[in-house]
Amino acid sequence: MRPVSAQPAVRRERKQSPHGPSRLKARSLRAELFTDYLRADEPARRAWGAFKQRLAVSAPDLSGYAQIKAPATDVLMAAAERWAARHRLDRLVTPGDGASGNVGAACHPRGMTSAVGEDFQDAVLTDEQWEGRTFERCDFTDADLSGLSTRNCVFTDCVFTGTDLNGSKHVATAFRSCKFERTVFGKSTLDGCSLLGSSFVDCRLRAWTLRETDLTLVGMGKADLRGMDLRGIRFREANLTECDLRRCDLREADFTGARLLGARLEEADLRESRIDADAFVQANLRGARIDTMTALAFAAAHGLRVD
Repeated sequence: MRPVSAQPAVRRERKQSPHGPSRLKARSLRAELFTDYLRADEPARRAWGAFKQRLAVSAPDLSGYAQIKAPATDVLMAAAERWAARHRLDRLVTPGDGASGNVGAACHPRGMTSAVGEDFQDAVLTDEQWEGRTFERCDFTDADLSGLSTRNCVFTDCVFTGTDLNGSKHVATAFRSCKFERTVFGKSTLDGCSLLGSSFVDCRLRAWTLRETDLTLVGMGKADLRGMDLRGIRFREANLTECDLRRCDLREADFTGARLLGARLEEADLRESRIDADAFVQANLRGARIDTMTALAFAAAHGLRVD
């Protein structure tokens, strides 16, 4: 893979934008310095990751998240600038500079159309817009992708451990066999996306918005999805063991072959959903709303005769 310049040209139509070329360049350098500092200072990196996790739990909404995070980012940025001054870093080392073994060698996807096996750990890529890009076996651990917008992108076997995807929007994007652990999904939206074979561990998912999204073969054991609108979502052969789906709108959802052992479906709306007979025995369905055909399947699963 041959990365292009870390500072792509500003397109002509942006001339009237208040964010001119100099502003964009300054923002890019600031983000890369932030990333370089976190990569070089492990205590700072761990503290920043822990802060984001606590914030994801405590912030009341997206605006609150941003308001609290902004001053903390400024404090860390000041530390990064002091670090750069101590090391006399008057410029950032980027891919293609011919340097090796120096801080700042992390690769940034700006301008790339594809990336294979790249390390984007701790990268700061907020409010990026990616379209038609592919990423394979890339590591986004602890990266800040808040506000990211993707369209028709493909992520295959990528790692998103501790990644901040708060406020991100994804349209017709595929996350295939990706690993999400302690990932922040606050107020993120997936529209017409596929997460085929991906796994989720200790992720806060209740602020998710999913529309026509395919969750076939996903691993979401013990996930908390209470009260979510999951109408028409495909859960085919998904692992939903001990998943909390209480009060969810699951109308027309497809649970064919899904593992629902210990899943909580109390007060969920399951009308017109596809669900195997075994699931009626494995899951807790007290108070769930079902249609006539589903009721007959439930009765048969419990050995009842309907005359």
